[in-house]
Amino acid sequence: MVQAMDKKVLAVLAVVVIVVAAAGIYLATQNDKESNDYNIIGRVNTQGSGIFFNEGTDVSEYYQILEDGEAAPSGWVIVGNVALNPSAWGGKIFADPGLATIQHVQLGQLAEAMNLNFLAYSVGMSLNQNTLYFVPNVSSYALYESQLQVNKFTGGFMWEAQVSVATVDGCAGPLTTNDLFPNHTCCVIGGVGSWMESHQDATIRFLAAYVEAVDSMNAAIRAGAGSEAYENLMSIALQKVSMPDGMSDADKREAIASALNIVTYTYCDDPDAADPLSALRADIADLVEQFGGGNNKSYSDLGFDSAEALADVFVNSSYMASALDPNYTMNKEDKTTINVSVITGDIHQLAIHYGIAMKIFEDYGITVEVKYQTNGPGVYGDLANGTSQFGFIGAPPMTTNCLNNNNISPA
Repeated sequence: MVQAMDKKVLAVLAVVVIVVAAAGIYLATQNDKESNDYNIIGRVNTQGSGIFFNEGTDVSEYYQILEDGEAAPSGWVIVGNVALNPSAWGGKIFADPGLATIQHVQLGQLAEAMNLNFLAYSVGMSLNQNTLYFVPNVSSYALYESQLQVNKFTGGFMWEAQVSVATVDGCAGPLTTNDLFPNHTCCVIGGVGSWMESHQDATIRFLAAYVEAVDSMNAAIRAGAGSEAYENLMSIALQKVSMPDGMSDADKREAIASALNIVTYTYCDDPDAADPLSALRADIADLVEQFGGGNNKSYSDLGFDSAEALADVFVNSSYMASALDPNYTMNKEDKTTINVSVITGDIHQLAIHYGIAMKIFEDYGITVEVKYQTNGPGVYGDLANGTSQFGFIGAPPMTTNCLNNNNISPA
């Protein structure tokens, strides 16, 4: 048995963290940066993605979920809580949402763990058993279905609620990232550094409202179907989450309910810690190490001595620390309109819509104007061109775009 280690992405590493008790000191030390800089200032979710297989697939040939201490079959490898069979995955083609997405990164990790090559598939290509193939830019189950026959997919690696939509439609699985990569970083909140520096209280009020929205939404999920809180949440989700045309209301509800049980909605690592984003900072340092070099810029290109040093500046915990500080006094009487870019129809980012619908942001003097984009690079584009002050975006596209566009400067 080979033990595979999730060694590149989203491992919680030991990094040097600035621990400062006073939020004011935090703000002073982390905000003295160039005006073109962007920061990651919070989490949106962990978990929440998965792999589905075509209807009728015997998934036991591909993977087994292991109980504590359970051994994997001979020749299989272990990733997270899952045993994977390289001989089944070799020569197969999987769809993913795009090269800069966490799903693509993690699919590549699985190939590496199984000692398989990882190559893009084009129609007519001869398939080798020592290679796992991918087709990028398949961002929804509807697109998957439309390309299934041409690309000869075995399955898809997507975000929720697309995985649950596929399952409701009869696809086999799913194999979730909750089992493969427990607690991995997914979407984050990116912000324009210059705007946040000149609107510190508004930034903190925005995050405080978001914290309340996430906590309230999680409470609604725990309350369960039939409760007033859950039904309010379901109504919002049915309006905001993308579903295939022609899907029945009952099937939509089933898919959303499934997704809500898979996605972990959050805003930080530890709300009681002096640095509430320390684990996220470690994850971003890991991404910088993985993506730096080749066609991408590295931390040294931006003037840093290490990936950890870059992540220490890029992930700004100060605003979240203040938002979580019960002693921080906010001026909720101030009225601020904030443009926030999100990915259209993404259930990972549902809490922003929930907070708006439940008037939580309004209670903090914040009016949120939502700008919709089809993917993470589009959200980054809104930050770069000034359309939005904040963006809800996957950690990989936020990191790679900010690296390549010199948006992170040494303090």
